[in-house]
Amino acid sequence: MEKYNNEIFSGKTGTEALQILLAFIMPEDAAKNAAKELIREYTSYSSVLEAPQSELAEKLGMSANAARYLHAIRESAAFLAEDKSSEMRRIFDSASAYEALKPKFMGRKREAVALMLLDERGRILYNGIVNEGGIAEVPIYIRRVVELCLMYDAYTAIIAHNHPSGNPVPSRNDINSTRDVEFALNGIDVQLEDHIIFAEGDYISLKSSEWLSAIKQEVIDYKKSVKREAREEENTLFGED
Repeated sequence: MEKYNNEIFSGKTGTEALQILLAFIMPEDAAKNAAKELIREYTSYSSVLEAPQSELAEKLGMSANAARYLHAIRESAAFLAEDKSSEMRRIFDSASAYEALKPKFMGRKREAVALMLLDERGRILYNGIVNEGGIAEVPIYIRRVVELCLMYDAYTAIIAHNHPSGNPVPSRNDINSTRDVEFALNGIDVQLEDHIIFAEGDYISLKSSEWLSAIKQEVIDYKKSVKREAREEENTLFGED
């Protein structure tokens, strides 16, 4: 093990990096063989660490203890990324929001929805997962979002979700869900600042791509039409002054 004490991962292949990790808990020859077998089956270092713990334990050369160890490595990496993002106390734009939200989706194979709430100076009040669902789509629970906005007295809100398919382009359901959130938050004077879609290291910001501005205009136009219809109905019933 001593030969690995000063090793760094820079420049290493996925097999070599995995071998370094496994050599801490098993003989070097066994670590080397196990690393090769795992990369051969899962094709990449990240895919190995994201594999189910129970599945890893059944692979050639692995044990329940080794599988737990790799799972702990993945969890530690996710915790480190989230802890570092929490040091960034203020959100200035879609890029900084992406960096702060990214740890929430590390290693996720199923869709989830995250909510970030900010005060009037862009400081993070809340940053967490508000819903987890199926791999195809996620219903955004409007009531939960509104409750958290009121609880934290939020000034602005950013929602985010992931596309395990790897394609960040928003679906019709994404657009409809964003419209529902905008409509609800508009009613409690909270600004929906962005909706970010994550997909395998890539992302799309609905604000930056101007989808969000179009959605906001739709909500404004709808509310105006409702008020106009209400006035017309009132005039019909009671006559104009």
